[in-house]
Amino acid sequence: MRGVGSLVSLLALALFTAFLAISLPPALSRSLDFIKLALRLRGEPVLDQRVRVWGASYTVAIEEIRRIIPRDAAYVIVESEASPAGAPLWVRFDLAPRRAVFLGQMAKLGSPQRARRRIPRTVDWVVIAHDLRAPEVMARSRFLHLLEERR
Repeated sequence: MRGVGSLVSLLALALFTAFLAISLPPALSRSLDFIKLALRLRGEPVLDQRVRVWGASYTVAIEEIRRIIPRDAAYVIVESEASPAGAPLWVRFDLAPRRAVFLGQMAKLGSPQRARRRIPRTVDWVVIAHDLRAPEVMARSRFLHLLEERR
């Protein structure tokens, strides 16, 4: 019985060695490519990074929202539809240090009266995060009017 155990151990070692021999070269090559990319993009301005990753329309929208909402202000952020990419999180990140109050998805907000109660009175702006489009900013009153129209 002892011979079978050592044979299984030897087979496992051989399979592991074969796995390393096959997978290590492509993994090292890919890692080297990422290191080269990181070195090439080192020192890239934030706006250029944002355009490269999210596109020009997203970047323009974020910069416009950053001009409208003061740095020390709060805003409400709403998700227009379910976002597998986490659109509200990225918009919130790009609008920092402004404080975000997340209300959830538009379709699940309920009545405009309920949404009005959930928005803090001190918040004047609402940002709608879209999954595949640039975010929108609007005044609180316009957002509540938009909810009324969708009813």
